[in-house]
Amino acid sequence: PNVMRFLRRWFRPGFVACDVGANIGTYTVPLARLAGPGGHVIAFEPNRSTCACLRQNIRQNRLANVTLLRAAAGPEAGMAGLVVTDGNFGEVHLAPPGGAESARVAVTTVDAEVARLGLARVDYIKIDVEGFELAALRGATRTLAANARLVVQTEIVPAHAARYGFGVEDLVAFFAAHGY
Repeated sequence: PNVMRFLRRWFRPGFVACDVGANIGTYTVPLARLAGPGGHVIAFEPNRSTCACLRQNIRQNRLANVTLLRAAAGPEAGMAGLVVTDGNFGEVHLAPPGGAESARVAVTTVDAEVARLGLARVDYIKIDVEGFELAALRGATRTLAANARLVVQTEIVPAHAARYGFGVEDLVAFFAAHGY
C-alpha cells in the first residue's frame, strides 16, 4: 500500500515505466493508468501462464500503452532456464548456473527494449525477479545513465540473491557506481 500511495502521488501522465518481473500486472495495470495515453509501460514476464494472465489483464483494462514482453530481463540477450515453483507463481525465477529448469525462455535487456521502442526517457523501473535483480540492472546501465531522475524500486531477498552469487552489498555498490 505504501508503494502504491507513493506512485499515485509521484507518477505523472506521460511517464514511462519498466515493470521487470511483471507477474499478473499488480504494477503494470496501475502504472499504465497513471501514465495515460502519452506514457508507456514495458512489462517483462517470462513465465508462459503468468504472461497469458497479464495479457488478459491488459486487454480487459484496455491498456493500449503497454508493451508486453514474454521475456526475462538480464545483462544480455539470449536464452535461459526458468524454474517454475508449483503453487506459487510469485517464486518463478531464472535457473542459476547448473540448476534444474522447467522451461527455456528468452532474455532481453531493459536497454535493448527502451531503444527498440524509441523511448526518449524512462522515469521508473520496478524489478522483482527473485534474486536476479542485479543481473537485470546490468542490462539497464544505458537507461540508468541517460535518465538522471529515474526512480528504481527493487526487491532484494538475500537468500534469493545468493543463488546468483551476489549480496545486498553488491547491489549497493552497483547503484553507487551509477550515481545513486
